[in-house]
Amino acid sequence: MTEDRDELTDEDTGRWWSTTEGSAYMVDRDARTMTRAPGQGSDGLTVGLRRDGDSVPLLGAEQCQRAQPSSSSASVATVSPPSAAPASSPASPATPPSPTTSDHEDDVRTATEAVIEQWGDVLARLAEGPAPPILFLDVDGVVSPYEPVPGGEMSVVAGMRIPWRPSVVTAVKRLITARVDVMWVTTWPPQWLPDLEKALGLPHLPVPERVEGTDPSPPRWQGWKVRTALTVVAQRQPARFAWADDHLSPSTRRRIGQDHPEALLIAPDDRIGLSDSHMTQIEAWLLGEPPLHELVRLLNAHLGTTLVAALSGATVSTLAERWAVVDGLVPSPPEEERLRAAHRIWMQLAAAEGSDVARAWFIGTNPVLDGIAPVMALREGRTKDVQDAATAFTTGTWAD
Repeated sequence: MTEDRDELTDEDTGRWWSTTEGSAYMVDRDARTMTRAPGQGSDGLTVGLRRDGDSVPLLGAEQCQRAQPSSSSASVATVSPPSAAPASSPASPATPPSPTTSDHEDDVRTATEAVIEQWGDVLARLAEGPAPPILFLDVDGVVSPYEPVPGGEMSVVAGMRIPWRPSVVTAVKRLITARVDVMWVTTWPPQWLPDLEKALGLPHLPVPERVEGTDPSPPRWQGWKVRTALTVVAQRQPARFAWADDHLSPSTRRRIGQDHPEALLIAPDDRIGLSDSHMTQIEAWLLGEPPLHELVRLLNAHLGTTLVAALSGATVSTLAERWAVVDGLVPSPPEEERLRAAHRIWMQLAAAEGSDVARAWFIGTNPVLDGIAPVMALREGRTKDVQDAATAFTTGTWAD
C-alpha cells in the first residue's frame, strides 16, 4: 500500500535519501546518522525521499551543510514505498544564469535550511547523534576499597592512604578511550579529586553539580546522589549508563531499575571495591557488546579458533569453539577480559581498515608492541598496550 507523507517522524525506520543537483543527503533512521553522497537532480532543491535498500556509508549529519545546489527553490518532500522511484525534478530553465559567489552562498544556505525545515526536529537529533554512555563513580569503597588490595597499589591523597586496583583503573581508562563519559558522584571535596586523579593516572573527570532537594532524603547522604545522577541522565538521555556506589541500597537499585531499564547499578563490597569482574560487566553493558558466546563466535569467524584461543591465554585450542556455544563452557575472568578486548580492537580496526587488514594486523609483528604480534601481547595480558597500538595504527600516529 502506497503511503505519501510530507515529513519524517521519530517513528520512521530504515534508510532514506534526498537529492539536490550535486548532492544526496543519506539518512539512516536506525543508526541515527546522515551523510552527503554524490547525487543527481536539476536546478532547484528537489527533495524526493524514498526507502533505499542499498548499503551506504554514513559519515555524520553535519555533512549535509556541504550541499552545492544551484538554486534556492524547494519542493515538498514526499515519502514513497521502496519500489517507487525518486520524485522527478522540475524542469530547468533553458539558459540559467551563472550564479555569483554570493548567490551560491545564498543557495547553499537556503538549500540546507529547506532540508532541515522539511525534516524538522528529526534532523536536529540526527545531527547531535546518540548521547554517549555514562559511568558514575564513587571513590571510597568503590574505586578505593577500605582494605588493602592484594597485589594492588597504595597512594597518599589529602593525607590519606588510598588503596586501589590497577586493573580497575585501566578498565576505566579503556572506557574513556571508548568515549564513555566517566564522572565522579562522590562525597569527596572537589578540590581533592585532581590529586586523586594524578595518583591513579586518570585524566580529569567531571563532577556534576550537586542537586539538592527539599524532600526528605533516603538514609545517609544517598538522596542528593540519586537526584544528581538522575538529573544528568535526564539532561543527556544516554542509551545506557552505569553507576557504582557502595551505598546504593537494594530499594534504590530496584526503584531506579524500574524507571531506567538502561541502567546498570553496582554496589560493591566496600572492603573490596570494584573488581575485575565488575569492570567486565560494566564495559559489556556500556559498550553494547554482544553476549560472550556470540562475541567469541564472531572472533572465531574472523580470526579463526586457533588465534582466538591463543590470544585468550587458553592452553587448549578447542576451547574457542566450546566458548561459542550457548550455555557452553565459560572462559575464566582473565580469558574473558582478553576476549572482550580483542573484540573491541577487531571492531575498531575492521571499521577503519577492513577485515583483511585487521586480521593481518593481529598476527603481524608490531613495532609499538616491541616487535611482537598483537595476538601474543594479548595472551600476555597487555590489553591496554594492544588497544593503544590499534588506536595508533588507525589514527596514523604509530610512528610518532
